[in-house]
Amino acid sequence: MKQQLHFAVMALVLLGTACKKDSPEPGQSGSEYHDSGIVVVSTATVAGRGSYYAGYYGSFEEAKSIDLTQRNSYEYFWSFGQSGNYFYGTFTPGQQKYSKMAVSKETGLLTEVGSFPLATTSYYSVVCSENLGVIAQYGELDLITFDPATMQTTGTIDMSGATHYKPGEHRHTYYSGAYRAKDNKLFLFYYTDDQRTALFYDATDVFVEVIDLNTRKWVKTITYEGAQYPISRGKENAVIDEAGNIYVTCQGSYGLDGQMGVNAMAASRPKILKIDAATDDFDTSYSFNPVDALGYQNLMIQTLTGTIYGANGIAYACVNATDESPELQALIYKYATTGALTEDEIAKLYDLAFYSVSQRWVKLDLNAKTVSIIDDIPATGSFAYPTSYKHSNGFYFHYYDGTTSGYYRYDPAANKAEKAITITKGGLASELLILGD
Repeated sequence: MKQQLHFAVMALVLLGTACKKDSPEPGQSGSEYHDSGIVVVSTATVAGRGSYYAGYYGSFEEAKSIDLTQRNSYEYFWSFGQSGNYFYGTFTPGQQKYSKMAVSKETGLLTEVGSFPLATTSYYSVVCSENLGVIAQYGELDLITFDPATMQTTGTIDMSGATHYKPGEHRHTYYSGAYRAKDNKLFLFYYTDDQRTALFYDATDVFVEVIDLNTRKWVKTITYEGAQYPISRGKENAVIDEAGNIYVTCQGSYGLDGQMGVNAMAASRPKILKIDAATDDFDTSYSFNPVDALGYQNLMIQTLTGTIYGANGIAYACVNATDESPELQALIYKYATTGALTEDEIAKLYDLAFYSVSQRWVKLDLNAKTVSIIDDIPATGSFAYPTSYKHSNGFYFHYYDGTTSGYYRYDPAANKAEKAITITKGGLASELLILGD
């Protein structure tokens, strides 16, 4: 069971963000790469193995209804951030390296422009400017700095003073973070799990490391007691308001660690925390559970994922907001009371927990701590890949209706949404890469 859970969660919890556009490398016009259009990426299981499809389209209209199996397939693809017409991330499985990619005008395929090796796997990086990027590596505390233009590593940031929770017993990494451009500070959210348990967050506090990128030095650790899992699955988006306050999404343990229902410890429930811009420390008076605010506090499984910031204190997220099926409740009850399920029951539990059409995209008022459902986007099974993107013409929110997957476009001014992309074949949508402004 532990191995299956490890696979299920690790395959889904990959993160990233980006900050600022850069220019083509010196001496290159960049004309060989597309600088407009979109790339739609999906993931599927083919012959028992995970496979990725990616297709370039000149416009959203061209990608309105697509069969990605007719486009190119990749063994693996996950981007951690974008800068201009370049994407940064993991391109090839089995190779510990960090890649810079673009879409070739000649072939229409994702092409590796440059890369450098890593010591271990990376689950988080950020492109902060034309010449500064930062990478965290799994199992390593120290950070790598690099030049996104030249794809050369430029040094490391010593994190020896940072949190190292129960070394020797726990695995650790930084799965998520927030880069605040106004003062060039990076806030990294620490992840820890006990090697002797299934892959869940094994602490009851949230630890955030503050790094000053002007000096390239670790500054301090800040701690919030009574919270867990400071990640939100899928594509991470830094939630930073106009004043510089940072909002940390804690997706919670969502029940599969045994913390289920109203009797679960409070720390395991999803919530949003606030780091005050004036102190660079947690506002201990602030804690916001959107699932509870919607009136679903009695759900056995609560999830909070896909958070993204809009403006003026308004953000968006994907949360559990439908009643649980009797089948799911029965499996949860058996798991909670006996701790033993057959392999078929485990598979069914994961399928219902991860892919049930039971979540809704919602609008969050971070100041008033209120939630409203976006009515035009129906219930979705987006817990697997709750990707969300902000672009000049609105927001794009992932959906899965049990058969097809894709994205809805949401106009915040009109409070209206419409289906923008439908993948008819090719599995679940996993990324939407938008080129140009």
